[in-house]
Amino acid sequence: MDKERLYAKLKKAADELEQQVTERTRELRRTAHFLENIINSSHIAITAIDTEGRFTLFNRGAEEMTGYSASEMLGHRIPPGFVSGSDQTREVERILSEQGRVENQEATFHRKDGSTRNVEYYMSALQDASGKPIGTMAMAVDRTAQKRLLTELVRAERLAGVGQLASGVAHEFNNLIAGLRGFAQLAQLPGKENRLRELPDMVLTLTDRAREIVDRLQYFSQSADKPDDEVDVLAVLTQTCSLAERDLVQQGVRVTLPTNPLPLILGNAGTLSQVFLNLIINARHAMPDGGALTITAEEQPNSVTIAFKD
Repeated sequence: MDKERLYAKLKKAADELEQQVTERTRELRRTAHFLENIINSSHIAITAIDTEGRFTLFNRGAEEMTGYSASEMLGHRIPPGFVSGSDQTREVERILSEQGRVENQEATFHRKDGSTRNVEYYMSALQDASGKPIGTMAMAVDRTAQKRLLTELVRAERLAGVGQLASGVAHEFNNLIAGLRGFAQLAQLPGKENRLRELPDMVLTLTDRAREIVDRLQYFSQSADKPDDEVDVLAVLTQTCSLAERDLVQQGVRVTLPTNPLPLILGNAGTLSQVFLNLIINARHAMPDGGALTITAEEQPNSVTIAFKD
């Protein structure tokens, strides 16, 4: 009798345990399904790779962003050339290994159809319960449209800057044209044969001046879409100040430029010139009765700081 009661109790306990396991399994499945729906309904690209570099997660946002289907990517490695910049990739891997996460990084994705997307991405190392690395999760946001709008905004600001400089540049070219015209008229006068020997040197001086003006404009007109390159900050600053020189002089603004040597930086000369010009124009507007604009430059451990003080 005792054995029967014991058996009944054990069976009841087993049934209750089985029911709890069944309910817990259903709950976990519902949670997993819920999380899967969230991940797949997100427009953000969410992916995960294992320690062998093979995709274990590739949501619909990633499919839309890259043009690859999940079935093409799951269990496979990242396609060659999928992300631009091998040097940047190595740096990201270094930061990820040291800090366990990477934030606010930019990259260019090459889609399956050959087009590109500018993205901002975040990465985090994945670990199991014991702390053992099991892979990496990444989330990427498509910033292509925003970057295009930013490029258009920079272009519009550049055109506004050209408008600010147009009268000064036109005045300089008018002076050069007037000089060349005067030399031509001088050559037409009788009895000026000796004077003609000096004309070529005078003409060369004026054409050199014209070339200097064009060189300044070239710094200013470089496209913001151009890849970053080594830039001489002081050269860009000097050229930009030269473009605005006439307006500054007319308003009685004296400019002091830095003379200390600076290292080359990685950037876009045209974009820097636009930024410098906007600051110079703002300083000029802040001093309607003239004044002093002091520009200083300081080398930092991993950057260069340029300061404008009116």
